[in-house]
Formats: sequence, C-alpha cells, structure tokens
Amino acid sequence: MKRAASSNNAPAAKKDKVNPAFVDIQDALKKAEHLPANCRLMLAAMVPGSFANARAERSEEQLAVMQWVEDALKHEQAKLSFDCDAVAAKLAEVEGSKLAQLEEVQKAEGAIVAKKECLSSKKMALAEASIAMTLTKKMLVEKQEEQKTCDAPFLAMKKEQEALAHAFVEHFKVPLEAGEVLHYQELQPFLSNLELEESFMVSVPSSCMKSKEDRGSFDHVVLQALEQALLDRASQIKDAVSNRSPESEMRETGILKVEEQLAVDRTAQEKCQQELAFAQKDLEQAAAVLKDIEQVAANIGVELKASLKQSDKIRFIQEGFEQGPLASFRTCKDGVTASGLCATAGA
Repeated sequence: MKRAASSNNAPAAKKDKVNPAFVDIQDALKKAEHLPANCRLMLAAMVPGSFANARAERSEEQLAVMQWVEDALKHEQAKLSFDCDAVAAKLAEVEGSKLAQLEEVQKAEGAIVAKKECLSSKKMALAEASIAMTLTKKMLVEKQEEQKTCDAPFLAMKKEQEALAHAFVEHFKVPLEAGEVLHYQELQPFLSNLELEESFMVSVPSSCMKSKEDRGSFDHVVLQALEQALLDRASQIKDAVSNRSPESEMRETGILKVEEQLAVDRTAQEKCQQELAFAQKDLEQAAAVLKDIEQVAANIGVELKASLKQSDKIRFIQEGFEQGPLASFRTCKDGVTASGLCATAGA
C-alpha cells in the first residue's frame, strides 16, 4: 500500500516540449488536399523525427522525408500562387469593368445635360411661338373691331346677301318647284326690305301657306311678285357689295393677311409643342438609361468590393503560408532550429 501511495504521489511525467516550427509545417501538411488523407497524416507525423538531427547528421530516410515534405509545401505554394494570380486577374477585370462603366455613366450624364439644354431651348421656342400667336390674335381682334365699326353697313349687307341667297333657294325655289308649301317663317325676315305692293305683301303669308293644288290665280301672281322682289333685292345687295370703298377693301385685305399669319403662328406653335414633347420624352428615356447604367456601376462596385476582399484574403493566406510553414521548413531544412526540442509523432 505504501508503494502504491508513493507511486500515486509521484510528480506527473514531464511532457515533451513541441517545436513551434514543426507545428507550422505539420498543420500545412494536414491541409495539403492534393494528397490522400493518410499520406498527409503520415508526413505530418514524420516531421519531428526527420528534422530532429542537425543537417550533417541526417540519414537518407530523413532526407527523403524532407524532400516529400518540401514537394508537398511547394505544391501548396504553387496552388496559393495560382489562386492569388486568378483573384488578381479577376480583380483587374472587375476594375476595368468599373472604369469602363464609370465612363458610360459620364457619357450618359453628358447626354442628360445636353438633352436638358435642348428641352430648355424647346420650352423657350414654344413660349416665343405662343407669344407671337397671342399678339397676332390680338391684332386680328383689333382689325375685326375696326371693320365692325367702320364697315357696319357693308357687313350687314354682305350678311344679308349670303342669308338671302340661301333662303331663296332652300325656302322659296325648291318647295315652289316641288309644289309644296313655301317656308314662310324662314322668308319672313327678308320681307321688310322688299319693294312689294302692300296688297301683295298682305297676301304673302296666305299664298306661301298653300300647296300648288290649293293656290288660286291670285296666289300665283303674289308668289311671282314675291320671287321678283327677292331677286331685285338680291341684285341691289350685289351692287352695294360690289361698290364697296377702297378703305373697306383694305380693311378686308388686312384681316385676311392677319388670319393667314395666325394660321402660320398656330402651325409654328403646334410644331414647337410636338418638339417639346419629343424633347421631354427623349430626356426621360436618357434618364432611364442613366439609371440603368448607374445600377450596373453600383453592382460592379459591389463585385469590386468583394473581389478586393477576396484578394486581400488570398494574399493574407499566401503571405501567412510563406512566412509560416514555408519559412519554418527552410529554417529547419538548414538545421538552424534542430535541437533537443522535438514534437511528438502525433503532434
């Protein structure tokens, strides 16, 4: 029992210390995915024993293991270098795309500026055309008022001429030839200006209200007198209208010219409105294009940020590998760290 107690109270066996350089190499070997898992573990386990001796004292077996380890590490170094180059190439490609897209954004922004200037110009042109048409309308109203004041008798005569010509055909001649009742209500406004005997004038309503079958001889005489009176009045009006004064003709000509100018101004305004609408739509389309280009640029920016992060990550891993396991291997290979500090086979 004493022996057992003595044995239980004995200090714990002193653990072998681990060389950190060996640990770096072993960890790198365990991650060498190009090798089978059992080969990785085997190489990692042989590291302490292979590097324990000084360079001049190493056996052929130790040198062979070191060569295997070196080949594995160089393969990892080449893989990291390849990955780093691939990420760098991708980064350069994304940066190039970003630069090209920024140029597209600048072009689109320049197009927006130009189209805004064009839109402003079209607005100004429409404003000027509208002002011109307003002034022409005002001038036309003034000339029409002048004509209305100065040529009131002539205008009344001309108006009567047009109305009488229509009434004579539609309300007297056509129904008379058809044997129908004449349209007395439509003819009545013209009767006051006719030179017709009073007896006939009194009989006109009655004679007009009769059809051909109901008309007597006197009715025929009345209607013949009415027809002649209407024709005489039309002739009088024609003579009066034909003998208008030169001043009245000048006023008429002036109105026609202003009406022609108003038509030109209206056409110009409509054209300006169409051009303004087109310029507005063109600007809206350009703005939509710019928005799409900016969205693409933003997406490229996100991709660029991710590529930069990936590049930094792979470079960090590469530098860690070169300054860690690879540097440790070269140091151990040269025998600089070979000492009594060994890693256990399973470390």
